[in-house]
Amino acid sequence: SGLFRFNIYSTDQTYSEFYNSPEWSNHRSVSEDNSSFARAGEYFSKGDFVAAIKFYDEALKENSNEPVYHFYKAASLQNLGKYEQATDHYSKVILHGDNLFIEEAEWYKSLCLIKMNEIVKAREQLLFIVERKGYYANNAKAVLRKTRYSFN
Repeated sequence: SGLFRFNIYSTDQTYSEFYNSPEWSNHRSVSEDNSSFARAGEYFSKGDFVAAIKFYDEALKENSNEPVYHFYKAASLQNLGKYEQATDHYSKVILHGDNLFIEEAEWYKSLCLIKMNEIVKAREQLLFIVERKGYYANNAKAVLRKTRYSFN
């Protein structure tokens, strides 16, 4: 064992270490009772992401600007390995600009970008998370540290 030990993580290793699916919580959702959204949440919490997406799509037809619908649809897509589609929905949450899901959307979007091997975009997103000093700042720093050699 030498003095220096470099851990170069692959994108898959990094993703696996830092990704945990968001928890479903109807307490974090919108105030009105939306049956499509509620049903989607039931499927999401059971891990049936294909069925969940069907109902998130129905909810989005009723209100295409609701960030919580986009967030959980993105999380469902991410759980199915559809990272590019997930980043589109996370971006809609972030661009909305006035909701409780922005920091989570930024974090999960960065992990999707890592999984897609979009290293430059992932690094930019992670640096933005660190600068914001929010809930995911320490996780973002850890990802940047563990992958600094492969991100160069």
